[in-house]
Amino acid sequence: MVISEAGNDPKVTGLVYVAAIVPDEGQSAGDVVKPYPPSPGLAEAKPDAAGFLSLSRKGIDEDFVPDLPPAERAIVYATQGPWNSACLADKVSVPAWTTKPSWYIAVNDRMLSSEYEQAIAKHIHATTTTLPTGHVPMLSTPKDVAAVIIEAANTPFTALDAAHASAQSVFPANFRTQEIQADGATIHVRVGGQGPAVVLLHGFGDTGDMWALMAAELAHDHRVVVPDLRGMGLSSHPAGGYDKKTQAADIRSVLTQLGIDHAAIVGHDIGATVAYAYAARYPDKTDRLVVMDAPVPGIPPWDEIVRSPALWHFSFGGPDAERLVAGRERIYLDRFWNEFAGDPSKIDEATRVHYTAFYARPGAMHSAFAQFLSIPKDAEDNKVSMTTKLTMPVLAIGAAKAFGANVAIVMRNAADNVTEALIANSGHWLMDEQPTATIAAVRNFLDRKTTTQSLKLGK
Repeated sequence: MVISEAGNDPKVTGLVYVAAIVPDEGQSAGDVVKPYPPSPGLAEAKPDAAGFLSLSRKGIDEDFVPDLPPAERAIVYATQGPWNSACLADKVSVPAWTTKPSWYIAVNDRMLSSEYEQAIAKHIHATTTTLPTGHVPMLSTPKDVAAVIIEAANTPFTALDAAHASAQSVFPANFRTQEIQADGATIHVRVGGQGPAVVLLHGFGDTGDMWALMAAELAHDHRVVVPDLRGMGLSSHPAGGYDKKTQAADIRSVLTQLGIDHAAIVGHDIGATVAYAYAARYPDKTDRLVVMDAPVPGIPPWDEIVRSPALWHFSFGGPDAERLVAGRERIYLDRFWNEFAGDPSKIDEATRVHYTAFYARPGAMHSAFAQFLSIPKDAEDNKVSMTTKLTMPVLAIGAAKAFGANVAIVMRNAADNVTEALIANSGHWLMDEQPTATIAAVRNFLDRKTTTQSLKLGK
């Protein structure tokens, strides 16, 4: 139970539970076991006047370590101290298993319900090993327990493992993942659903996981494609190609290899600049374009927008910047989640831990900095592109507490058919702060229900 909370430490990359109680958010150990029949072992444990529980010799012999030789059971009885029953009421605030891969060793237990152990292992998406032992397999079959711990220690941590249990980043079961080779980069892609194609492009501080809730909604009647941009998430980290025109070609390659000729393109943050570059480069392959809370380099009023002191990170990068951030990725990312949010608490701890794990991977911050350092080239490319205005329908979504109406102002300088949507009570992190309103805006636009030129959504 303790590791469910303590495991949130950034240095912890995985969790091994051994015949353990695993609370969910807001649950105590007592809450967890209530739905299950009381086990013989716990029935033997009675609190004393001070509220401390201890096992009788009978409980030790029959329920706790029945598979140990008598002499060893006697040692356990002599050394097993009482424990404070108050700890069973302590509630877990942020369970670490929502953001870390887990292993669970289930046993033929008389201390905990075996039914519970199997159910909780499935609930936390743990890699499960079942041993024919009593409650303490570390004593009866230590080699088997050590093998699981070694497996966990040798398994590279990826935030995809962590995503299993995080509702904000879990894709529906009918989505599959694959690696697609583009020109100079391997792109990690999630694909699911049937119908007209729609591509969802993430930005900095996120990966494609940010789109899980929207993907689940759109997949009812769309084929949804969610890549990690080159150098981000689980895609490869090539030395170059971080200008958005090249990344537009990455997306075109992904769609071609998936057998998709044309699609609607949706982008947030850096993903919005890739989305514009895609629409400009492949207008006949772009059904609709959604640009979410980001300026587009080179497109007016770019020269005024880029002067904002808050955008100093557009020019931040290089070897010394990488040395400054190495091992401090969480601190660096917190600056974005805190300063660009309308309500920083909406980017919860589980989300922050989840994405920090990606950006702490080797080469990840080098690639992330390269996304921003390519902006001068993006601006020059886009100045050329905007001489031919986009003609497909465009939805410009601004967060009321971030770029707001500027998104539509920018896009009206680059496209003829622009609908503006303003998401109320949201900062830049739309899918964290106002997911329902954001999904509704995109859904309505893709369904061609949007007929006005200006919308305000959100509470």
